[in-house]
Amino acid sequence: MGQNSNFKYKFIKYIVYTIISLFILLNLLLYGTYRYNISQIDTTKITQHKSYNYKNDVYATYWATFAYSSDIEIKPFYTFDFPFALYTELTAKSMNDRYNNSSLTLTHWLSSNTLSNSNGKEIKGNKHLLRTIYSIWMTHNLTAKEAMDIIFSKFFYANGYFSLEEASEGYFHKEVDELSVYELLMLHAIDHAPSRFNPRKHKERLLKRVNMLIKKAKMVFPKRYGELEELSVLPEFF
Repeated sequence: MGQNSNFKYKFIKYIVYTIISLFILLNLLLYGTYRYNISQIDTTKITQHKSYNYKNDVYATYWATFAYSSDIEIKPFYTFDFPFALYTELTAKSMNDRYNNSSLTLTHWLSSNTLSNSNGKEIKGNKHLLRTIYSIWMTHNLTAKEAMDIIFSKFFYANGYFSLEEASEGYFHKEVDELSVYELLMLHAIDHAPSRFNPRKHKERLLKRVNMLIKKAKMVFPKRYGELEELSVLPEFF
C-alpha cells in the first residue's frame, strides 16, 4: 500500500510539473512570436489613424452595440493569457463566444478587419494567432476611443460608404456630430453586416436590428438612454 501511494504521488507530481513546464514553454514560444509580430504592427497603418474626438454619443452608442457594461475601458491583456485566448479563438463558433470581456471583443473586432496590407490583401500566416496578437497589442497601445475611431474610419456601411463620415453624409446629409441617437444606432447596425442590413434593400430587417440595439443601449447606459423608444420606421434617410 505504501509503495502504491508513493507511486501515485510521484506520478501526479510528474504530471503537474509536466503541465507547468509545457505551459511556461508555450508562453515563452508565444512571447517570442508576440515580440516578433509587434515589430511588424508598429510599422502598419493601424497606428497611423486620425483622432476624430466625436461627441460622446457616437462612442457610447457604438459601445452599447456589443458591450455588457458602461465601463468604456480597454483593460490590459498579457502574454500569459495567450493559450486561453488562442484556444477560445480556435474553438469559438461566433465572435461573442471568443471573449467575455467587451474590450477584447472591441479589439478583436478591429484586428479582424485590419489584418491586411496596403493592397488590401490579408496578411499571410496563422490568422487566428495574428488576430490574438493584434488584440493583445491593441489593449496596451490604444484607448477605447482610439480603437473606435479606427473602426469608424475603416468599416463599410453599404452602398459605397467606407467610413462613418461618408455614411453620415450619404444617408443623412449630416456631419457625424449632428446625427441623432437613432441615426447613429442605424449606422452602427449597418456596419455589423452591410449586405444583410443594407437600408436600401432590407428596411424591415434593419429596423429589427436597430430596435435590438435600442434595447442594448438602454441596458448598458440606463441613465443616458433609458428614455429611448422602439421605432416603427427607420430614421428618414436619402
